[in-house]
Amino acid sequence: LTCLQRTRCRAYLPQYRLAPEHASPSALDDVITAYEYLRNVEGFAAERIIVMGDCAGGGLTASLILSLKQRQLPLPAAVVM
Repeated sequence: LTCLQRTRCRAYLPQYRLAPEHASPSALDDVITAYEYLRNVEGFAAERIIVMGDCAGGGLTASLILSLKQRQLPLPAAVVM
């Protein structure tokens, strides 16, 4: 069985710009755009989204959550770092 068949969920793996080629906050801007895409284009409610990142992606995940809170945007159902 595939992951989709086992969990009935989909994974979205956004590409984001990396330092040092791209200045901060390029990566954060990219993941905010990806989160907004899931909500506004794909139609997922925030409570149906889980955000996950490890290593540098974990820090980016934390930055995303802080940015969403500052902007008073709906937070995802869960965060894994």
